[in-house]
Amino acid sequence: MWLNAFLVALGIVVLCIHQLTAAEMPTDSLNQKADISEERPLIVELYFNDNSTGIQRCYEIGDDIWIPFDLFHEHANLPEIQDNFSTTTIKTTLGSVNFSTESLKQFEGLQYISLEMLKKSFHAYPLFNDYLYAIKIVIPWTPLYPSKETNKQVTIVPDITAPKSSLSFLHIESDLSHQLRHTTSSYLELEAGGRFSGGTWDIMGKGDPAESLSLSRYHWTSISRYNALRIGTGTSQTYNLLENLEYTGLQFAWNNKGIMRHLDNTHYSDADVLLNIGSTQRRTIEGTGPPAGIAELRFDGYVAARQRIPFNGRFIFRNVRMTTDLRITEVYLYNHSLLEKPAHIIDYSLSLANRSLEKHEILAHGAVGNEGNILDDDNSLGTLTGFGHILYGLNRRITLESALQHNPRSGSMDFLIGPVISIGSGWNAAFYGAQANGRRGADISLFGHGKTWHFTQRTLWHQKGFGYDTREARQRHLLRLQTRPFSWLAAVLYGNYTKEGDSTSSKYLLPGGTFRLSSRARLSASPDNDRGDYRYEAYLSPRYDTDVRLQYDDEIITATIDYDFSGSDNTLQFIHSYKPKNQTHASSIYLNLSPGEAGKNRIQLGSTYSQSGLGFTGSWSKTINTGLHFNLAYRHNIYHENAFSIDEFTFLPEEDRTQQTISFSLAWDLGRSNSRFYPINRTAISHTRGGMAGSLKVMTGSGIPQSSINDVAILINGRRLGQRQVGGNFFIGNLKPGIYSVSVDPENLPLELVVERQNIKVEVRNGSVTEVTIPVYAEYGAAGKVCTLSEHTLAGAEVTIIDSEGNTIKQTQTDQFGYYRVDGLRQGAYTARAATSTPDPDGEGPLCETEFTITNNFLFDVDIVIPEEARPNKTSNALQTNLP
Repeated sequence: MWLNAFLVALGIVVLCIHQLTAAEMPTDSLNQKADISEERPLIVELYFNDNSTGIQRCYEIGDDIWIPFDLFHEHANLPEIQDNFSTTTIKTTLGSVNFSTESLKQFEGLQYISLEMLKKSFHAYPLFNDYLYAIKIVIPWTPLYPSKETNKQVTIVPDITAPKSSLSFLHIESDLSHQLRHTTSSYLELEAGGRFSGGTWDIMGKGDPAESLSLSRYHWTSISRYNALRIGTGTSQTYNLLENLEYTGLQFAWNNKGIMRHLDNTHYSDADVLLNIGSTQRRTIEGTGPPAGIAELRFDGYVAARQRIPFNGRFIFRNVRMTTDLRITEVYLYNHSLLEKPAHIIDYSLSLANRSLEKHEILAHGAVGNEGNILDDDNSLGTLTGFGHILYGLNRRITLESALQHNPRSGSMDFLIGPVISIGSGWNAAFYGAQANGRRGADISLFGHGKTWHFTQRTLWHQKGFGYDTREARQRHLLRLQTRPFSWLAAVLYGNYTKEGDSTSSKYLLPGGTFRLSSRARLSASPDNDRGDYRYEAYLSPRYDTDVRLQYDDEIITATIDYDFSGSDNTLQFIHSYKPKNQTHASSIYLNLSPGEAGKNRIQLGSTYSQSGLGFTGSWSKTINTGLHFNLAYRHNIYHENAFSIDEFTFLPEEDRTQQTISFSLAWDLGRSNSRFYPINRTAISHTRGGMAGSLKVMTGSGIPQSSINDVAILINGRRLGQRQVGGNFFIGNLKPGIYSVSVDPENLPLELVVERQNIKVEVRNGSVTEVTIPVYAEYGAAGKVCTLSEHTLAGAEVTIIDSEGNTIKQTQTDQFGYYRVDGLRQGAYTARAATSTPDPDGEGPLCETEFTITNNFLFDVDIVIPEEARPNKTSNALQTNLP
């Protein structure tokens, strides 16, 4: 009995599974049958790139719409496609697209393609507007065909040329801090730049305006194909064995294969460097990131410092030891929260690759001038100094470098020489010898890497008095080996032997590693390069929106809990620190809120508790537009503020933390083009790159609010660059000099809005901002019928649309049912006129007309009534059968 009952139950379960499987996984034939049974014809107007193809018969199947493939083939100007199931590759201006006719359907003997397939295969933008009952398909590319005149030079003439104005941008950044019942401190930074006499200029002054502002840097830079010339402040960029030389004077650079790649740098820097060969060896790590985002400095994956990125988009980590550091040095950039994936990771690790040149390539660099900044109030006129620096690519594996530099500190002529050698595909080495202040020094480096390992060894040695008389003799040997033998294990070995004079300051060889227990949990023990001890960390992510960290570093235990409110850019952070040595505790809690649009409005509330009592902090940050941002903050008795704080106001002195302080910060960037100012991001304009700014404006009287285009992006050469409208204004920077095709992304543009000019060719120059004005008009239409008083419709009747000034705007004919439709009409008064064949007393056919006004909608029932005895100028067979 039990067996029979079990078999019956098993049979029922199998039957249910079979029914569910058949319902959830239909065969292709079932799919085709279901599709055909659900098809619904649609009579809509079809547009391709603002060009109407008239009323077309389409089909709706489920959530997708199918349109005639022949129309898309014609208006996309596609090459001939074979009618088979093989994949055809079509080359376009934006890349290649792959397509197979297998994805087409047939309705009444004609081939149709779905809107979803247009998006996936052809990267077109299909938009359906229920109000206009029309489909608009934007094709952002054109096919490429083999050129028959390959040797013919094509000169592109821009529609908008870059300005030649002397002033391109203004940057104002100010900080004001007031301690209640105490003192007020302030900081002001002013910067301007532009083009002058064939080159670019920029000048920056900063300091306390209550005391004095000093000119921290100023340049005029001229660039040609092989040469670069700069007048103003500068710094030498020889290998780090020689001391860095700061001067004011004349600087030049020359490369026999083109100087631009040694000048251009995608990451903005306000330092005085000209070439990018030594960009990874600066003691100040700086760059650009998302405004109001977070920049995180990491050594071998360990977080060393963290800061909130100011509104000008520039982050700066000062006094970072780079020249003798073997650790992987990276900056993680986050848009809003630490719990999200980093938007970008910038590698600042020491590398020799950027000092290697191609075979027989020569890079010469030199300068002459006065020591220091001669216009800074803190510096008097220095002594005459200078340097000469040359790199030569002996072959594809060896680059020779030499430098001669005047040392203002000792008055000696220092020199350096050495090769950078590529040993195979995975190894690089450098051997440098130098003499400074009559003493000798050496630097030997070896770098190797593979798929799962990375090796670095470095030896530095110099005699006593190397560089200056009071300097002790020094030798330093560094070793770093990192390997990942398994996906769950990353091991590292650090070695450091440092001897200053007669004493040994460091001597250790320490292993370390990171164990990934799962994707949400890991343990790590990292040797500290400076102290020679360990830094321990345990990480746990119990939920996708929660991070928990427990750290032990420098005898301090710190527990951190981060919680993200379901991806809403609102976070809660709790930090507690305990130092067992003196049994002190400190607790902090921070709440970050982003009401409204993400990243444009941010509120931070925080509280701390320690032995010094209870403290509070609060701040409000807001982005007004692309270039204008402000922050208002209050703090009192904030104790737990360390390197991991991401507050904006780090300029407060340590001893002032217990005071009640109100702070205000303002950043304002303006770009000037054709005597007008636009909000810009100053960090995107440099001596090698420029930008464009302007407005996408809905014209007056359209009845559509300006806010409707705030999410519309501008396309550069068909690509999105992450820029969208803020109040109708836009700015796109960090562009190399050249001519760009500018268009409007139709994805978020309302269908009734039309851009009068698409694919505008815009010229961009380095150090300048080009103005681009893009008017947007609202266009609607009208529809109706031509009929007699007795409601008999007239097929083939000519209909003319005339504006208020008597100009003919549109002409069309009624269809076989006597109906007409016209589109592309802007706001205004119009007359719809139909001409008939019945003569009037003057010998001409009577003109029957109807007046109508377009405001902010599509008009229907704009009927034209003609006399019963009238006949249209043009008749069709359908007309003859339609009239009595």
